[in-house]
Amino acid sequence: MNRLSSLVISGLLSVGLLSAEYWLMINDERAELIDRQHYWGELSAELLRVRVQAMLDHSAVLAQSLANSPQPRSLAVLARSTIRDDTPFGGLGIIEYVRPEQREAFESRVANSIRVLQDRHLAPSPRRPLYYPISSYLPDDSNALPQGLDLGGVGNARRKMDLARHSTQPVLMPTTLPGSNGSRLDIVVRLNDDNTLLLLNLRKDKLIQDSQREPGTASPLRHVRIVAWTQEQPDAPLLDSQPTRPLPSMPPLY
Repeated sequence: MNRLSSLVISGLLSVGLLSAEYWLMINDERAELIDRQHYWGELSAELLRVRVQAMLDHSAVLAQSLANSPQPRSLAVLARSTIRDDTPFGGLGIIEYVRPEQREAFESRVANSIRVLQDRHLAPSPRRPLYYPISSYLPDDSNALPQGLDLGGVGNARRKMDLARHSTQPVLMPTTLPGSNGSRLDIVVRLNDDNTLLLLNLRKDKLIQDSQREPGTASPLRHVRIVAWTQEQPDAPLLDSQPTRPLPSMPPLY
């Protein structure tokens, strides 16, 4: 009985030690995975920041080239060189600052009234202290902003455009048009005076997709889900690298 008891106790101790070792190994692997996810999250967030900053910097260059050319380049020429499959730019537009007393002259010049979106339809804009209408936009496709659309009455856009108009720095401008699905992410930058702005629409999928890399390397965006909100719209994500999945209920790891 003593020998049998010793064998049983030895067996139980061995099983206990092996279980403890296995638990420690699993716990170490879990901690290592969390550390890797933190690292990937940090790299992904920094990659997104770098991409957005690069677009802001490039927008300033585009605005300068459009404003300072001896023979002003048309928006069409700029669009052809900017809106390509390999760039995050999805559209270009010109926004003008229009005071109430200038409204009639603006509408006559563009042959369109200043309008607002109401239930997915365009309607004449009511009288306002100022307007920020679109005077032109390319490409003229289903995602184009209609000529005369007053962005000054959309969400927080007026404050963003006021900031860009009085600054030499491009300003990031997230908006959600009334009655539209999803949000837009645009950059607005002043042209040669404080009454005209260049608007550049960003393709959000390009900002968060894996970049083309050499074989054998991987982007950190492959390993984590990146979701970004704006302070102005905390109820709906502005960017989501996995938009078909439900929103995460747990707090982010990074």
